[in-house]
Amino acid sequence: MENVTTALIAVVDAIRRRGHCDTLCVPLIGSGRTAIREAIKKIVSQKTIDCFVQSEDKVVSKLIVSIHPKDYLNGEIDLDRVKRYLNYKFEFC
Repeated sequence: MENVTTALIAVVDAIRRRGHCDTLCVPLIGSGRTAIREAIKKIVSQKTIDCFVQSEDKVVSKLIVSIHPKDYLNGEIDLDRVKRYLNYKFEFC
């Protein structure tokens, strides 16, 4: 999971230094074919949200977290839970 966090921080940092505030679509890093064993999709989705919400600068105008349809259909990720987590982060953090 440390590698996932490092990758997300690097993406935010690169956007902050070289990019501009625009729409960004990001996959669940570390949870694909060469998945990191500890990279449970629920946790990776939360870390992805956290990384962009907690950034010191606004680096994206819209964040799209890309989730494979099979992950949703197989119950590996609960979109209602992700939505509740997002609402919580924006209201209390």
